[in-house]
Amino acid sequence: MRGAEKMVPRAAALAPSSPWSPVSRAAGQSDRERLRVLARELEGVFLNQLFQAMRSSLSATTQESPSTADEMFHSLFDQAMASAAAQRLRGGVAEVLYRQMADRLSDDGTGEPR
Repeated sequence: MRGAEKMVPRAAALAPSSPWSPVSRAAGQSDRERLRVLARELEGVFLNQLFQAMRSSLSATTQESPSTADEMFHSLFDQAMASAAAQRLRGGVAEVLYRQMADRLSDDGTGEPR
């Protein structure tokens, strides 16, 4: 395959930005703080899926189909709203996930499971 040597596997391309990589760790951020941030981000993903499902059920009832620009705007808007909602919600999926996962973190700050 010509040009195959230039192709980078997707996982390798995403590895440096992985939430668990040292690159993404903020200075002085503990594993528990990182876990809380990641739990909220995951809740944002769930909320985004919910918003998209709600929007698709709404558009199914209308006669006209939205343009590509409208679809992109609504997708980005839903994503921003989901992220903001996940940061403000308390007692949601993120909190439950954080509590369950935080119990498994070591107390010595190494991040290794107990």
